[in-house]
Amino acid sequence: MFNYFFKLRYMVIFIIISTILGAALMIYIGMIETFEVFKMYFLGTPLPEEFAEISRAEMAGLMMVGMLDSLLFGLVLIIFSYGIYILYIHDHQKGIELPNWLKIKDVEQLKKTLAQVIVIILFVKFLEITIEAIAKHGGILKWEHLVLPISIFLLSLGLKILFEE
Repeated sequence: MFNYFFKLRYMVIFIIISTILGAALMIYIGMIETFEVFKMYFLGTPLPEEFAEISRAEMAGLMMVGMLDSLLFGLVLIIFSYGIYILYIHDHQKGIELPNWLKIKDVEQLKKTLAQVIVIILFVKFLEITIEAIAKHGGILKWEHLVLPISIFLLSLGLKILFEE
């Protein structure tokens, strides 16, 4: 009976394949966004009307921050799929020695790593929204722009308390 359930762990392969495909998609989207920045900056692709007042360099910076979102989310999916593979599929007895930074010992460590990367993604998103708001509204931010940084702070505080050792 135990052997039957032990073999069911290989169903996790579907999760791993799905997240790797999702990571590949997000990295591809990030690459496309990077090419769009180069095209806009070097080939003179017209800027959207709402960004007509800012320079091409500022727009390139704004677009590159947006590109970071896609790439960081792709990284999160890679970390998740790798962690699931190590926890459920990887045979630790085969003698393949992994570096310390690649060793995932339990689900708790995987959750902590993912939570840290998600906080970084939220911070990048806040940076993108702030730069965009400054560019669109001439440097004037509204009080609504405080919602995301307050949320990031509270999330970080909660994670610190949750994962405190």
